[in-house]
Amino acid sequence: MALVTLAWLLPILALPVCLFLTRDLRTIAAPEAVDGAKRSGPAPIVGVVLYVVVGLVCIFVPELTPVAIVLGMVALVLHLRALSARRLASRSQVAVGVFLLAILYWGGPLGFALRDHDRTASAWINIATAVLAALALFREQRSGELTDAGHRRSRVLTVVMCGIAAFGLVRVATAGEYGNRDQLLDFVAAFDDPATEIGDWEQMGEVAAALWRAGHRPDTSRAAATIHVALREGVDVHPSTLLGAHAAGLLGPDDWASYRAHEISYQRDRLLARPGTGYILTLSKPLDIRALMADPSFTPEEAEIVAGKLARSWPRERGVGRLEDALRVADLLVELRRRDLVEAAREPLHALLRRSWCKEPSYGAPYGFTGYDDERDGCGPSDDATLYAVLLMRYVGVPEGIDLRRVAWHLERELERPRLLGTPQFSSLDAETATALLILQDEHADDLILRFDPERHIPLLGALAPLLFGVVLLLRRPRVVEAPENEDDQAEEV
Repeated sequence: MALVTLAWLLPILALPVCLFLTRDLRTIAAPEAVDGAKRSGPAPIVGVVLYVVVGLVCIFVPELTPVAIVLGMVALVLHLRALSARRLASRSQVAVGVFLLAILYWGGPLGFALRDHDRTASAWINIATAVLAALALFREQRSGELTDAGHRRSRVLTVVMCGIAAFGLVRVATAGEYGNRDQLLDFVAAFDDPATEIGDWEQMGEVAAALWRAGHRPDTSRAAATIHVALREGVDVHPSTLLGAHAAGLLGPDDWASYRAHEISYQRDRLLARPGTGYILTLSKPLDIRALMADPSFTPEEAEIVAGKLARSWPRERGVGRLEDALRVADLLVELRRRDLVEAAREPLHALLRRSWCKEPSYGAPYGFTGYDDERDGCGPSDDATLYAVLLMRYVGVPEGIDLRRVAWHLERELERPRLLGTPQFSSLDAETATALLILQDEHADDLILRFDPERHIPLLGALAPLLFGVVLLLRRPRVVEAPENEDDQAEEV
């Protein structure tokens, strides 16, 4: 378990201590009558300074948020104990302290700290924090200890905090499911990017292939018409466009014949030359090999030569695009009915997947896969690399150490969109993310069963600690005692 996760246990452990230290708050019958000079003191000032420090730490060093939460709770304890020693811990003063604690954590600090753990849960925690602040203000108004100006100020703040909580509730309620199967089907059905441009053809093909495997029947008629016209006319079509069209099942024998006739990169003799070597995986190489495989004169002996060369083409050097290259080799071998050669490369492919998994990224949400396979410090996941990894694991299985629940969790967070101002536009990157999630849900459902995940759930429990502390303080009623008779008595209490 990561040290940062263990740090979130600190607020949980601090909660009972803070509750014990504030178990017996004292106030006099009319604290507002006490001289204002007696309300001040070093401990409340220390508490205010701690509040400011905590807020800055939470915003600029989110990794220290658990420590900052404990400092905030300690600041409130110091503040209330100092007031209690002066017989000034009235319901109004307690409510003000709880309000300060709540407003300190509302919005930014907890949101920044928890956004990579669970965005939905962190949204609910921020809503609960705003509600706690509103309850503290309401308790202050009911205390009977405010002036008219104090009542007006408290009412305005109550309305503001209630509005914040209501806005958060509306956002959560309107979030809905984004990137669902209907949106993927619509994405494919509406796809009509020009075949002469790179566009999003590869993404469309990946989505269509995943939908076919999941038992759906995507409407590819618009994309098919576009690519067939382009191939018949012999226009220059980008390789990524053809790769997407092939993945979607749009290319037939006539299309491959047209490719062999017009594509200058296609050279049959070079594809079969030097059987003991591998291929250099340029963008057009998979297309040249598929065009050769679709040739009626392609023999079993030639298939063995191609399979042997592909088996020597697995990515070995570190760099960009290793997952994509490995997936292309695996796809071609499976199409050649040589899945045994993919199985033989299971261990190096597992090692590649583990190196590419962003378990502890330096930026961005964790648990996706990166397109970079090197020794950089940190890891930045991307939509396409995560999809390539999920597709590759269909062939070689899930490597030890990679938790598919966390991969699915990453994908779900990437698809979260607020719908408060309408349905957001569904992009090709969203389609890749949704496709990867669709594959995991269809083919690894048993591995996605929700279980207690320390790195995901302990931070959320730690974030609840200050809220629970505030609720208990609001429910407690300070003990009413007599005022100290002189300054010496008061000093002794401190």
